[in-house]
Amino acid sequence: MSTFEKLTIPFIDGGVNSIDFTAAAGFIDSYTFDPDKPTGDMELYLVYDDRIRNDHVTNRAIHLDSSRSLKRKYVKLVKGVPYYVYVFTIKPGIAKQNGIVHLTGEQKISVLQFWNFPKDLIDKLVGDSSIVTQYSHDMPLQDYYPDSYGEDGLTIPKKGAAS
Repeated sequence: MSTFEKLTIPFIDGGVNSIDFTAAAGFIDSYTFDPDKPTGDMELYLVYDDRIRNDHVTNRAIHLDSSRSLKRKYVKLVKGVPYYVYVFTIKPGIAKQNGIVHLTGEQKISVLQFWNFPKDLIDKLVGDSSIVTQYSHDMPLQDYYPDSYGEDGLTIPKKGAAS
């Protein structure tokens, strides 16, 4: 998870909790871009292991599904593993231009409280009002299975064959 994502996640509408970003809730990682579904918008992609089923996953789904920031959700297969992807709009108050994020003092406190005051964030947030972050964090590409187009797969007629 990049610093930008750590700074953005606490501002997702809908009562998300820090436990929603643990292995128990199926959390894998967060990203700022999906090369399989590029939109050009500033979006945040939260990726969860879709094979995990427990109370944490149920609670997480309720929190994230109720968010007003949720744009869409979908399942993505990567290396044979299904991942559930939530796509959120980034709150307008969190500006990111060329990898620089500007937060108010109140926003900094919210971020630190959400993540339970981790040392790496304290060091970044205490000093400057502008935080330099990783500019882009791309999601892995989806699996491509040509035989998934039908029982016989995708067939290309041979040259000169009658159609």
